[in-house]
Amino acid sequence: MESTDVAFWSMVGTGISAVATAVGVIVAICTLFSWRKQYIETLKDNFISSLVNYSTSLTYLPKKIDQTSSAAIASCAYISERFHICQKEWTLLERTMSKSKKYSEYISKWRGELHDFIDVHNKYIYGECEKELLKKFTQEMYQRKRE
Repeated sequence: MESTDVAFWSMVGTGISAVATAVGVIVAICTLFSWRKQYIETLKDNFISSLVNYSTSLTYLPKKIDQTSSAAIASCAYISERFHICQKEWTLLERTMSKSKKYSEYISKWRGELHDFIDVHNKYIYGECEKELLKKFTQEMYQRKRE
């Protein structure tokens, strides 16, 4: 084998190595930027799941909270615990989505709904509305979040 043959095959090997490295870098970059979308979907699923759990938990509560009853205080603690889980899941989702400009529209729309959710939850806790209104609100909210 002559030195020109060795140089030629060395050049071919180096070229193949360069192409493989470039493909590896492209795959790494795509992976680096795709994790956030997957993570946001997971957080969104967790938030929706917390809404469903909250709504399901309402089934076991009285139609309307009577603040003079000791059972009502236990009911308030029970549903408030579920409510705080919803808030925690929303906070994680909002914090992650806020790092990307493409989600700003979703954040502002969902933030408004979350404030409405807080209002309706508080009205139920203070006996100002019945649980069916709260359950309907959470189910509608759940349906919109799935879209």
